[in-house]
Amino acid sequence: MIRRAEISDAEAIYEILSKTDDPWTLGVVESELKSESSKAFVYLGDEGQVQGFADIKILYDEADLMHIAVSEEMRGQGIGAKLLAHAIEEAEGKAIALEVRQSNFKAINLYEKYDFLREGTRKNYYHGEDAVLMWRRK
Repeated sequence: MIRRAEISDAEAIYEILSKTDDPWTLGVVESELKSESSKAFVYLGDEGQVQGFADIKILYDEADLMHIAVSEEMRGQGIGAKLLAHAIEEAEGKAIALEVRQSNFKAINLYEKYDFLREGTRKNYYHGEDAVLMWRRK
């Protein structure tokens, strides 16, 4: 089940993000959950535990996909795809931008399946690794 993230989810979200290549501090997680421009949501497992997180910022006529992350033990089960599909719905037809590590082939393939196109590169965006800039303009 996917639902809006609540401030009470901050610790669980932080735990998931702390095991990614682009972790956020607990303070950043809490700030994002409180932000009016942010639409953050979580994927809950059968027992109500947070197993995934996504955050999309709505900026006037476009959106920025800030993060999608799935707990290590639940990766490869389609949760990321469900979160991405939900993020696209939340964008309400606006163009969506994102950055992704150029070495994260699984994520790039997922984004391409959802009609994101590579439109550029951000040099050294991830502390020495380039980011692929992708857009979905539907």
